[in-house]
Amino acid sequence: VREPLLNMKMTVDGVIAKMGVPPNEATADDLKKVVAKYWGIELTEEELQAILEYSNTFSGVYESSPVYPLPLSYGLARIVSERYTIAGWTSHGHTGENIPIWVYGMDPPKHLIENVDVGKMVASAMGVDLAAMTAELFVDLDTTDLKYTVNTTDPTYPFATVESFVFPLGTDYFLVDDERNMLPGVTVYAPMTGKLYISEVAIQKIADSRL
Repeated sequence: VREPLLNMKMTVDGVIAKMGVPPNEATADDLKKVVAKYWGIELTEEELQAILEYSNTFSGVYESSPVYPLPLSYGLARIVSERYTIAGWTSHGHTGENIPIWVYGMDPPKHLIENVDVGKMVASAMGVDLAAMTAELFVDLDTTDLKYTVNTTDPTYPFATVESFVFPLGTDYFLVDDERNMLPGVTVYAPMTGKLYISEVAIQKIADSRL
């Protein structure tokens, strides 16, 4: 599931630009060629059509958004994320550019670092056991006896139902009778594996409700 990410040579906007035609005039063949060349992914005909039709299908629910109507890049990012990686994106405003970081209270790195290593550096400086914290904040619900479903029908409000509780995906709270109950970690759904992760605190709150 990491391989597609490792093969990507540029951002989604870069791939779209490499087609050499305006996005609203792109064909399935235009898209298929650049995605194969720069991302190493052979999209199926069904996936290509889903990407090309994504804006027409979902722009209505984003009508108040500054990116309305949705650009082709949204459909490409969404379909590839869901079907070829375990990652998902809550926004599409990122680029592949190197960025500076400012460090206080520790020796700064003097070279390029991977973005995923920033968290490790911060955890080390703070004396935090990242593995233990991950285990505490992200429990695979398939390892528990809790029953759950995931609903992603509305792209603006994907949510999971765990027992009788509603967990909006990518947020740090769950709902009980429309009332927010805050949590120490966010709810994560990995569409490629179909797995749902919530915190130990959330699991304990569900257990307490059974008493």
